Amino acid sequence: LARMYDDGESNHGDNNAGDGVYSLRTTVPLASPGGEQYLHVMAYDGDNLLSSSATDTVTVIPQVDVIVQAGFTEDDDELPSFFYDESLEPTGKTARHHSGQVNQHMRKLLAAE
Repeated sequence: LARMYDDGESNHGDNNAGDGVYSLRTTVPLASPGGEQYLHVMAYDGDNLLSSSATDTVTVIPQVDVIVQAGFTEDDDELPSFFYDESLEPTGKTARHHSGQVNQHMRKLLAAE
């Protein structure tokens, strides 16, 4: 259940306040399956009574697929060397994990689901 907005706020996904077009910006969890998914929308009036509803199909494209199609590889995940060599303010810490290690653990997590 999520609220839709007609307030012109880009963080809500809405472009123009008061235009009668309600919008919702949301994040699909990483482990969600790609492909066609059903989206059921219900609209309520000022008295909180159901005024209309509709169901539509949306296509979810996993972010990993988008990245791969763009030509990025795991080699592109590695941080520049200064993150590992130089301490960074304000914490004075350096990066500890290289992309190969992170990607290996991510593959295991995704395979377990």
